[in-house]
Amino acid sequence: MPIYDENGEPTLSNQFPASTGNIYVYPNWVRAAEELVNETKEVNVLSNAYIQYEPLDGLVLKSTFNVEFSNHKFFFFNPSTATSGMNVPIPTTAVSTRMNYEERSWLNENLATYTRSFGDHNFELLGGFTNQTFHRELTRLQADTYSDDRLPTVQGALNINRGGTNNAADQWSLTSFVSRLTYNYKGKYLFTAAVRSDGSSRFGSENRWGTFPSVSAGWILSDEDFFTFDKISFAKVRASFGVIGNNNIGNYTQHALINNTVNAVFGDVVAPGAAISSLANRGLAGKRRGSLTWGWTWASSMTGYS
Repeated sequence: MPIYDENGEPTLSNQFPASTGNIYVYPNWVRAAEELVNETKEVNVLSNAYIQYEPLDGLVLKSTFNVEFSNHKFFFFNPSTATSGMNVPIPTTAVSTRMNYEERSWLNENLATYTRSFGDHNFELLGGFTNQTFHRELTRLQADTYSDDRLPTVQGALNINRGGTNNAADQWSLTSFVSRLTYNYKGKYLFTAAVRSDGSSRFGSENRWGTFPSVSAGWILSDEDFFTFDKISFAKVRASFGVIGNNNIGNYTQHALINNTVNAVFGDVVAPGAAISSLANRGLAGKRRGSLTWGWTWASSMTGYS
């Protein structure tokens, strides 16, 4: 199929010879690549800063602030003189799509860590709180039927496509209080206890907070005098129990949601309307369950063991 006609101009479309039995009209892909506009511009910023202070020996106060920002701009324009679709006559209806997608999030952590040893007893105590928020917004606009392909602006279009035009926004936030005690005796008897409490905007207004405790204990067998296995350089047993959960239940699921694209018929007239699509649940909470784990770890100095 030729790219250019006898005058040296790009063909509008192409078709296989009738003898092939192929009845489809194909676009000129070279013309489509030259005339169709498909551009994406992205800006991504990731930054963090912290301040740390040690007022006493073994006590460290640290505050961090992290910001993430991303912006995506998309522009597509299909002029009336080209196409990337099959069986599309030229001239075709010129179409443009503009989309702007933006995300903003920040995280602030404030932690205090105290480390102390008394002989063979070693302690580390951590406590603090964190705040996190996320916001996302999307705007999409689709227009068609341009009077002049050289002016692909919104004002240059004769029609705004309502079905291809929309706007959406959502956000969530999370506040957490955290604490943890770590202890070991002679570096071989290990114990950890932790409690965190999370308040999520995704939870129901009557069940906003969830508390998740956990404990664990470990024993490094390879540090004991009775452990005389030359081929094993490290061995440890460990057991833990805790309550876990998550807030990945979607945004605004605690509220009664409304679908505003439902129409109703009154007599012979179709009227726009809205209907409730889900019921409210002010007691909504993230999933919580207990988890018991145990395991052992060992390392061998002999090739072939793992």
